[in-house]
Amino acid sequence: MIEATVSASNQDAAARAIAFGIPYHASRGLPFQVPVVINALLGWLDDRRLKQAGYGSRLTRVTAVLITPVYLFLRAKRLKQRPYYAVAWILSIIVGFLIYASVES
Repeated sequence: MIEATVSASNQDAAARAIAFGIPYHASRGLPFQVPVVINALLGWLDDRRLKQAGYGSRLTRVTAVLITPVYLFLRAKRLKQRPYYAVAWILSIIVGFLIYASVES
């Protein structure tokens, strides 16, 4: 979603890139590492909170950083919740790709 939003407006993308000190290329947008690192950081922070509550494990820690949708399904199962977060994550990735494809074409 971030990449699609950034690609939608080159002026906004240039301003964000300058603000974050990231090299900006009008045809490429943000580097793919930025959303990956943000996603991994958020997963790691969430897993730390689960561990403090007594629900964390090594498996959830690894999947939180490397395989976010799997982590979200494991999290829902461990907390005995419905996997709404995982479904929302997958849908946002699909919507992001659709927006990105419509902007790039």
